[in-house]
Amino acid sequence: MTTYEILKMNQSLLTMMSKNGVNVNDVNNIAVYEEYVKMKEEGTKVRYIATFLASKYGMTDRAVFKIVKRLSQMSRL
Repeated sequence: MTTYEILKMNQSLLTMMSKNGVNVNDVNNIAVYEEYVKMKEEGTKVRYIATFLASKYGMTDRAVFKIVKRLSQMSRL
């Protein structure tokens, strides 16, 4: 499948993502965000969650906070 075919097949979704400022690369961070939300709902302290996930996924605490902020933003629909 060519890049054109992928884009054409997903054109409406990609257009909506673009209009809402969604970065396609954030798909790589879904697991981090889901784990963060789950741990927070369980009552785990935010600083511990960030440190734990940073260690688990090989990133900095700050990167975890950036991911959470970005994926928590409301869309501009």
